Amino acid sequence: MVEKIERHIHLSLPDDEVWFIYQYIISSGVLVVENHSHSLLHAELLSDQARDITLRLVDRFSQLININLGIDTQLYEGLVVHIRPLINRLHYKIIIRNPLLDDIKNEIADVYQLTRIAVENIFITNAQQSVSDDEVGYLAVHFQAAIERQITHKRVLLVCSTGVGTSHLLKSRILRAFPDWEIVAAVPSDSLPSVSQQLAPDLVISTVHVPEIETPVVYVTAFLNDADLQRVTDKLITEKLHRACDAYAVTRS
Repeated sequence: MVEKIERHIHLSLPDDEVWFIYQYIISSGVLVVENHSHSLLHAELLSDQARDITLRLVDRFSQLININLGIDTQLYEGLVVHIRPLINRLHYKIIIRNPLLDDIKNEIADVYQLTRIAVENIFITNAQQSVSDDEVGYLAVHFQAAIERQITHKRVLLVCSTGVGTSHLLKSRILRAFPDWEIVAAVPSDSLPSVSQQLAPDLVISTVHVPEIETPVVYVTAFLNDADLQRVTDKLITEKLHRACDAYAVTRS
């Protein structure tokens, strides 16, 4: 590339300039190309250090939110592609800007804070310089996507006043909003404890008050409006993240 530049400008580049260009190229993500196959990575371009940091970062974040993200191949591949040039940027003290940082801090604040905690834990042990907020913001987006993928496959038990009536409408609207979910049954409230114990659903969605059980319960209307969908998402994601942030804040104080 330098030879082409020199031919184009009819001048020789000093070694310092060549070294400067080299630092920026290996600190970018251009060396890894997505080819839309099942494996997005060229293994020879990824260092053992990048793989190790990625695995430990995923493991630490999983511990913080009490959800196993280690089986999410898409998360690993997305992170390791970012971690490799990130290591180089830290080494060469190259600063990048994240134009979405303010939006990330506002829209996925809990995930951002938990990502910051995980990054501090992992990179301190690697004797690296401090990872900037901009870098953390990019990593947080990967974790947010992984968390949202966690709710795409759920086994759900519906509870309505009779177990029939409005349950048909509720079922169709739930599957329209979450097409990969499995509705394991629709039951009246008095049958919930025994059926829940037998079927072990991931979530109970109910239009009526139900007895307290170990399985998470979300109360909705039969029409499953936008506010209801937000409550479902909050139960599966937001509350868990809030608890994780609060728990860590307690342990640090």
